[in-house]
Amino acid sequence: MAILALLSCAFATGTPSAHVHYSAHMIHRDGVIPIVFGVNPTNATPGQLVQFTVGLSGEATGDEVYNVSATSGAFSSIPVEIQPEAGATQIQFNATISSTYNGGINASVSGNGAKVSCMMAVATTNLHLLIK
Repeated sequence: MAILALLSCAFATGTPSAHVHYSAHMIHRDGVIPIVFGVNPTNATPGQLVQFTVGLSGEATGDEVYNVSATSGAFSSIPVEIQPEAGATQIQFNATISSTYNGGINASVSGNGAKVSCMMAVATTNLHLLIK
């Protein structure tokens, strides 16, 4: 049995794939906001470390704090908050997919009145080899 996680997000370049569910909700523009959300690798397995990249609308001042949220139980480790260094135009952080998680995952980053979200599906695939 092989386990495969399929991740569909807006990638770090901001270009979505054909299987993407990507959303950005801008309530108001009050400072530097998250505008794009990507993940690497795009195919991962449960228990694997993945790296998220959040593109920002401008250079960070270093005072911004962004909240990270995800489907409960989907990750064995993921930060609750991320803070970019002054001058940064993107933030990268790591998370580990739970070794027992199976199903849809919604991850999001919010701050300064904006929110970007990324949907992922972790699926189990059974592979059979027939030998005659």
